[in-house]
This record gives sequence, C-alpha cells and structure tokens, in this order.
Amino acid sequence: MRRRPGTLACLAALFGCGLFAMLLVSPARAPATRSAQQPTPALRLTPQGGLAPVLAVPARFLPVRRVLLPPSLLLVGERLHRLDVPPPMPPREHRLHLIPPTLALLPFEPASIPSDAAPRLYGASPATGRRMGAPHLLTPGALPDGFRFHYADDYTGWPVAPLHGPHLLHGAFNDPREGGYHFGVDIAVDDSKPAALAPPGMSHRIFAVESGVVHYPRSDEMALNCNDRRFQIGQFSYWHASPEWAEGTYVRAGDMIGWTCLNEWHVHLSEWALVNGQRTWVNPLHAGGKLRPYVDTAAPVIRAVYAYGPPAAWWSPPDSRELVAGDGALTLALDNLRGAVDLRAWIDDSQGEAAGDGEGRRLAADISPYRIWVQIRRPSDGAIVWQRNAWQSDLLLAGRQRLYAHFAAHSRPPLPDDLCTDTLGSCSGRLFYHLLVSDDRYLWDTRSVRNGDYVLTVRAYDISGNVGERSVPLTVRN
Repeated sequence: MRRRPGTLACLAALFGCGLFAMLLVSPARAPATRSAQQPTPALRLTPQGGLAPVLAVPARFLPVRRVLLPPSLLLVGERLHRLDVPPPMPPREHRLHLIPPTLALLPFEPASIPSDAAPRLYGASPATGRRMGAPHLLTPGALPDGFRFHYADDYTGWPVAPLHGPHLLHGAFNDPREGGYHFGVDIAVDDSKPAALAPPGMSHRIFAVESGVVHYPRSDEMALNCNDRRFQIGQFSYWHASPEWAEGTYVRAGDMIGWTCLNEWHVHLSEWALVNGQRTWVNPLHAGGKLRPYVDTAAPVIRAVYAYGPPAAWWSPPDSRELVAGDGALTLALDNLRGAVDLRAWIDDSQGEAAGDGEGRRLAADISPYRIWVQIRRPSDGAIVWQRNAWQSDLLLAGRQRLYAHFAAHSRPPLPDDLCTDTLGSCSGRLFYHLLVSDDRYLWDTRSVRNGDYVLTVRAYDISGNVGERSVPLTVRN
C-alpha cells in the first residue's frame, strides 16, 4: 500500500513532539553550579500561532542569593516565573565609632539641657521614718534630696587634739588612691613631735567622735603591724590606728580610744551611712556632721582648661598609679574643635589661711573640690547645649563613676605624708578632671551642635561653700 507524503510528515511531527515532551517531564538532577546546567528544550508559541522548539534555562536553577537587581520576569515555556529578590539592606545611621569610652555621634542637634532638678522623693521608710530619696541620682555622688544623718549623740569634734579646733587635711574624700577613690579624709598629725607618754611606734592620741562599741574587723587585728590596724566605733572607722580598748567595749564620744601610728603622719577617718537601704561610705565633712569646726578660707582655683581628642588606645586605669601616664590623646585648640573632644580642667583646692605657715603648711595638701558645675552656652542665641554637675563628693564615687572618667591623664595625687619634706617641696599633687563626664563617658560630640562660637563656664565648689569660676571661649568647626 502506498502511503501519502502528508501522512509521513504528520508522523514525524508527532514523534518529535513526543520526544520533546519526554525530555520536559523526565526528572533530572540539579547541577551543582549554574555553569554546569544544561539548556532544557521547551515549546514557545510563535506569533503565527504555531509551536517552535526553544532552549532555555529553568528558573528554579537561578541563584537568588546576593541578587542586586530589582525583581524581573523570565519566560520559560508558556509560564511567567518571578524571581524573589531579597529586599535591600536598610540604610545605616551615620555613627562615628571611637575607642571606648565615647559619646555616640548623632547627626542632629539635641535639645537644650535644663539645669539639674531635685530627684523625686519616695515615701518615708516605715522602719526608720527617713526619706530615702530616688535610687538613681542626677548628680553622681550626691546624697538623695532630704537625706538626714542620725548619730548616737550630739557630740562634735575631731579625733586628734585639739578636739574643738580646726585641722589640716592631707587627703580628701574621693581623692585618687592606689585602690581607686579615697573613702575618707586624712587628718594630718606631726609625727616629728609625738605626744607625751606615747608607746613605742605610736605618735598621737585618738579620741572617739561618736559613742558606741569598739569593733575589730579582723580577729588578729592586734597581731598586725600598727600601720595596718584599724577599728570601728559607731558609724566611724579609724585607720592606721592602734585601739586602746578590747573588742566589745562601750566608749563615749570624746573618750581616748587609741593611738596614731608613727611615720603615718595622719589618721584616716571614714564614715558610713545607710543610703537607699545600703551601707555607703559618705564624706565625713558633710554639713551637719561630726567634724567641726572645719576652716577653709580659700576658693578652688581653676588653673587652666584644655581640649584633647579621643585617647589613642583603650585607657582605663583602675587606680592612681596609672593616672600619671598619658593616654595618647592629641591636644586641640579651643578655637578649632571638631569631632569628639575631651574638655579637661586643672583644679586645685587648698584650705587657705587654715593651713598656717611653716611646719603646718608642709603637712597640708591641695585636695579635690567638693563639686564641679559645667555649662556650654551659645552666645548668638543664648542656647545652652550642656549644663550639669559633673559630680559631687557626698558619696564615694566607686561604683558610680569610674576613676578614668573622673580624673584625666597626667593626674598625680598628693605625695605620701612620710615623703613630705622640705627637700621635696610641696606635698600637693596635680589633678586634672574631665568636665563633660556622663556615666563612664567623657567625650563631647561637637557634631551634635552647630558650628560657631560657644562659652564654657566651669565652677568649682569646696565643702565650705567657696566658689572658683573660669570662662573660656570655644569655637566648633566641623
């Protein structure tokens, strides 16, 4: 039988279509990479209405990771496949990262900072009736508003003779020390002139400033060297002192209780109080306290103001021995400030005429001021861009403000009493302070304010209320 040519053509077309259909539906292993993929046959509708074989890469093999192009459409066969492109990364907020501790640099000008306000008061404690104050204080080291001290008696005086006359200090509360902050005051005594009948290795008599029971912090207290001894009566601790009474003995304020140790040239007196329910070291020279009279006739002196950049490396000295070294920060001109700036001040505070002349003055030392207040004002419109108390020495700053955030590099504490001789000169140290300290940070982001002229005003207060002030012009040029 003779077949017609048209029949053979139809059979060939059907055979080709079946072959392409088998290739389309047959499973295939996905290639490991796009370069290893093989084109897959497909049928595409032509404009004339017919079917035409084409070679295309399946959409399922296209990688979608790290695709930066917008979503697109890919024609495979007669289906439209959409590539799900990941959304673009959100823009990062501009922030200048500095070596900690830093202040974040934000691209906007903050609102003016109001003056410090009194913290909120809690209700009276049911147990004691005291107003405990807010647990988080606006000024580091400040007592809660309305806080009152309570003692076992109303005696006032000093722990060494003269009991009711002024004394010189060789160390103040919150001064830098090897262990961090100084948690008391060092009351100077002249070891070159020991008291009559002083036992060997001892110098001057010590008298109780509050009534109470004698307590030894350690069971072997009397076996220690005199310079390492200490004891407690009431809310006061006496250091570098040898007790005269046994553990548990009750003594009254004004009684003789022990001796200072020879070659210490001072007795260290610490006072604690319950602040917000916690036993805390407080400044023994506080208003209404036991140590009276206290004479200080000289205001603190703000000798100089400096500007520095951020430290060259991580700088966090834990005690005074490492404060003397530099932090690698570069000096900046006060009329050309930009970026992160560390404003520092060299401040001294002496007792003035209370130190006397000659031998008495040699035993005294310049001490830390009681409080520092800082303001930065823009003269053009009167805006205040910074205003607050940097700190206040009512409470021990340990745990409230790190030593390196309080004292700046190159600070040197007063010399030890036993080294204060005529050949060495003054016992006083040289203390530099960070002015714009906030928590553990002390760098000012000048990009947060407008370029232009500003006035920095620094006020330093002593415990007697004397005030020293210094104003310097600043210029921000970012």
